[in-house]
Amino acid sequence: CCDTQHVDEHGNQLLCDREVLKQCVAIWFGSTQAFEDFLRTEVSQTVVRDLRENVFTTTWALQVTSPILWTFMDFIAAHAREGQWLPLFDKFVLGLVSWLLCATNINEFFLFLTRRYCRASWGGPLPDFFLKLALLLVLCLALWFQ
Repeated sequence: CCDTQHVDEHGNQLLCDREVLKQCVAIWFGSTQAFEDFLRTEVSQTVVRDLRENVFTTTWALQVTSPILWTFMDFIAAHAREGQWLPLFDKFVLGLVSWLLCATNINEFFLFLTRRYCRASWGGPLPDFFLKLALLLVLCLALWFQ
């Protein structure tokens, strides 16, 4: 309506949507500034919390990285056809470790970085994260040097 100077194609006067919305916000929140403050504080915190806790879950990380498991299953099938049972077992263990530990911990690592550097007030389970990361490194090194 503002682009057409609040006049429709027949020359009739139109109500300004922007002004109507501003008046509604003023009635509901007292002022547009109070509404903007509400969005910046309460709504923003709720959206950030929900995105952090409910979007990038462990289940999501496993689903997204399932092609890693499929790749190892292909290697396992190739070894099974050749009758190579020891490499088959190694690929099986390495595939499960890569998929279950690496994928989920990489997801948690990036979530940790996001929480740490996007909002300084985050105080999540840091020791738990580093314990998982240490376990992951030990397992990967053990499998790598086998």
